[in-house]
Amino acid sequence: INDTSEAVFLNVKDRIKLIEEQQKTALGSLRDAAVKKATAIATVMEKLKVKIPSEVQQQVGGPFIPLEPGTTFEDHVEALDTSLKALDVLSGRLSTLPVGNPAPGKDISSPFGSRVDPFFGRAAMHSGTDFRAPTGTPARATANGTVIDAGRNGGYGNMVEIDHGGGFTTRYAHLSAIKVTAGQKVKRGDVIGLVGSTGRSTGPHLHYEVRKGGQAIDPARFLIAGRQIKSLL
Repeated sequence: INDTSEAVFLNVKDRIKLIEEQQKTALGSLRDAAVKKATAIATVMEKLKVKIPSEVQQQVGGPFIPLEPGTTFEDHVEALDTSLKALDVLSGRLSTLPVGNPAPGKDISSPFGSRVDPFFGRAAMHSGTDFRAPTGTPARATANGTVIDAGRNGGYGNMVEIDHGGGFTTRYAHLSAIKVTAGQKVKRGDVIGLVGSTGRSTGPHLHYEVRKGGQAIDPARFLIAGRQIKSLL
């Protein structure tokens, strides 16, 4: 091989190496972004006392550790694949957690907890959160799930209940109209009914409940969590 050919060969070799390093950097950036998103979701799940799937526990939490210098291109691809799989699992779990807003842009008129009952004038437990909204305002599912009840339900009036799995259910009450049926699959943001004042109600509003294992819990921490990770929903 002559000097010219050798120079061309070395130049091509250097270019290939440069391209490979650039690709490694790009893969590293993608992995970094995936790990950050996965960790953000895991942090919210921990705050909500939701168990992180065991298969991804090692992929989240702690500082981000970049791959060692000299790591092969294949190692970078494998690391990215592992991180993306973890993100996919966590995103799937997040989609079934009721962290959405059932009445976006509407004010809360009555929070969860003890309050003066509007009918009897004495202290009583309020099992959900009320959103002030005019009749006909869309009520939206706060997570993916399956409708398990859609109809008249005593003091709730027209009510929709959704099972999200993992023991979580949500209820949407006093509706003027119901837009789903029992057994129907819904996704976060789907319109499941329209705000009204049916049942034990003093005026148009949406009564919203989050339940775990059948027990009513404060929706506020789920609404707060939803705002914190809105970009990931």
